[in-house]
Amino acid sequence: MNNVFFAKIDGPELIANKVFEAGEKWFNDGIDVGDYVFVHPNNRIQSNDKTIYQVSELWRAKKWVSPTNPDNKKLAFELITEFNPQINTQEKFIALKLFKLNLNLLNQCLNPVIGKCFFKLELASPKCLDIIADKTKILNYINKPENYRKVLILSSKKEVDSFSEDVQLYKENGEFKLFPASFINKKDIIDKFKSDNYRVGKTAGNVKGKFYKAIDKGETEITGEKASLKGFYDLFCSSNNDLSKISVKKRDSFVEWLKENGVSGAAKQYENGLRAIEKEFTVNIDDEYAKNKCVSLLDKLSNNHKVKISKGTLSGNQRNWESYLKKYIEYKNSKSDDEQNNIEEDFAQKVDQINKKISEELNAKGYLSANTIFYGVPGCGKSHEVNNLLHIGKSFEIDDSLNDKFYKRILFHPEYTYSDFIGQIVPTTKEESISYEFQPGPFVEILRDALQDSENNYFLIIEEINRGNAPAIFGDIFQLLDREEDGCSEYPIYNKEIVKFLQKSIPETQKVCIPNNLTIFATMNTSDQNVFTIDTAFKRRWHMTRIPNNFNNPKDPLLSNENKIAGKNYSWKEFALALNTDIVANCNDGMIAEDKLLGIHFVKQSELKNVNAFAEKIFMYLWNDVVKYNKELLFRPELKTLDKVIEKFIANENVFNDKCEELLKLFNNSIENKPISDGENNE
Repeated sequence: MNNVFFAKIDGPELIANKVFEAGEKWFNDGIDVGDYVFVHPNNRIQSNDKTIYQVSELWRAKKWVSPTNPDNKKLAFELITEFNPQINTQEKFIALKLFKLNLNLLNQCLNPVIGKCFFKLELASPKCLDIIADKTKILNYINKPENYRKVLILSSKKEVDSFSEDVQLYKENGEFKLFPASFINKKDIIDKFKSDNYRVGKTAGNVKGKFYKAIDKGETEITGEKASLKGFYDLFCSSNNDLSKISVKKRDSFVEWLKENGVSGAAKQYENGLRAIEKEFTVNIDDEYAKNKCVSLLDKLSNNHKVKISKGTLSGNQRNWESYLKKYIEYKNSKSDDEQNNIEEDFAQKVDQINKKISEELNAKGYLSANTIFYGVPGCGKSHEVNNLLHIGKSFEIDDSLNDKFYKRILFHPEYTYSDFIGQIVPTTKEESISYEFQPGPFVEILRDALQDSENNYFLIIEEINRGNAPAIFGDIFQLLDREEDGCSEYPIYNKEIVKFLQKSIPETQKVCIPNNLTIFATMNTSDQNVFTIDTAFKRRWHMTRIPNNFNNPKDPLLSNENKIAGKNYSWKEFALALNTDIVANCNDGMIAEDKLLGIHFVKQSELKNVNAFAEKIFMYLWNDVVKYNKELLFRPELKTLDKVIEKFIANENVFNDKCEELLKLFNNSIENKPISDGENNE
């Protein structure tokens, strides 16, 4: 596949001849025969007191010209088309939907560079090459406004169109977020996007200032001059916007370091040398350092490297440039450890702040420093409630969610034991000798973490607590669940192995107790069959919180009446409410009917789209669990097997008995409103 490049050509003779030497000053980025080039003549057009750069022609690399000197090859190009009018690089060219957004597009296409420079552009899709390769297609393409990217300012993430080719910013918790579309480079732009940068936009001029003003005026679709994607990048992604550096020149700290290390008079010369290197090679030295500590850049700055002075034929030796760069690398190396420590300290501080915020919310709700079981029917959202309380999961951003160092999540099951939960003594081999050491389980691990870090709160989450033999799994730890008013265990215990383990980290440990910065959450289904019974003595030590089976949550897309079951004229919400009503009316024969109700998330969105999957899941539960001993409480008496029930339901036949009034209404209504299929007569 051929590639596409952007070229900055200096001089009308070069543009006319279209033959280039592959010399040191030619940054070819891997260009070869068959590749296409958008040509920007390196001259400036002044209009209304502003400088304009334009793309004038489209070329194709035709052939390598056999040189006398094999180290100085030449590449000849042919003209595909001229652009008349020329394409403004800032307002139009970089906004073409032909290209992916990256730094080559947003920076190299706009920054003037003396000499001949070719930069590879990344296509948005393979079909874009077909447009570029055809003169008629490319001319038609650039003349259509819909082929240029806009910047859309959306009020919420719900408004995002995942198929859009425009840049989409949306508000969330008062901050801008960038939708990570596939055409936006992750490393160059997405990873560098910072909403905080927006705050300093109003102090900036040029493209960044114009972009800021457009947003500040409340424009929701920013196009034309104000939509410069370079303005978007400079405002939200450029490291120069960092609030801590906004009033500091780029390398002031380097100059100060030089003075402190015995380079005083020439300090400014070093800084200017670095800027000359960046201009010569069109690079950012800090980026080069991050990439490979400037190894590749040092290679270019060899002692024998010569460059042409921009005006004249004199040669200049870059030996000084090499020494300048080596000094800067020494400076960066001296700072890297400190910077890494600062990053780690800042991250730890931020993590602690989030933990404190979440702890304050839990304390206000009465959950902190306690043991709480969340119970309810299958699918009512118990684990979801725990996640929300602790800010865990996809619904929370990294910068406001609980760090995983502060919680452990485990699942009880019939084979889960005290040894799994608390720990056990296991043999270990050291230098051909066998010793026996206590291997801690998740409870003892998080107990140690909480005791070591009294400034933060820790959380143990036990899923399905009644699927294991909870009293046996807790064993002697059962005694610690009784808590004082301050949240600490009322009755500490002595457990030799746990004490010895804790003494490795906390030497003063003499007894085992749950501290007030360790909170325990558990979930429990009320209708599970074949599970262990939790006795009253165990339950007494827990707060019990019922999760209501609420079908009226407007924010839950699963509960929309528009969310129909595949092949039916009724939604999951309508079906579940009707079924739950009839279960309560018909099945309360000494059993607790509420234990058998369907929870709001008993099924998933994907199962609603497949009627077979939906029927298999729902009717197996109803048949084997809800009416296990008397099928006719719900189903028609002639349906003797589960297979028949599922078959009839899929065929849109009523499977429920006449006592199921709500389900019967739903079924009859769906039949009455069933659209006539193409195979039926419509007279």
